[in-house]
Amino acid sequence: MNNQINIRLNLDKPSHRQAQEILLSLPKGQKSDYVMTAVLLLYNSENMLKMVQETIESSILNSPMQMLSQSFTNTKEQQATKTNSNKKEQASSFLNKISSQT
Repeated sequence: MNNQINIRLNLDKPSHRQAQEILLSLPKGQKSDYVMTAVLLLYNSENMLKMVQETIESSILNSPMQMLSQSFTNTKEQQATKTNSNKKEQASSFLNKISSQT
């Protein structure tokens, strides 16, 4: 089974002309290996970049500063909830006093 891949370069595009020049400068019999190596290098470098980005994002999200910031945010939210709860208790207590006086 012959699984050939043919490509057509558009020589109106500078990058295609440059690719043609590189491919034509290669010795006979090395073009396929060169293209295969280039494709694999690009594919692997894109995957590596994605892994590095995910690692950095994970490190940032799990960093002590991020955890401290999250803790501070949670503390502020807890304080706001406590304050609202205290206000409700005070209002309820006030209303109970008024209703018991009547």
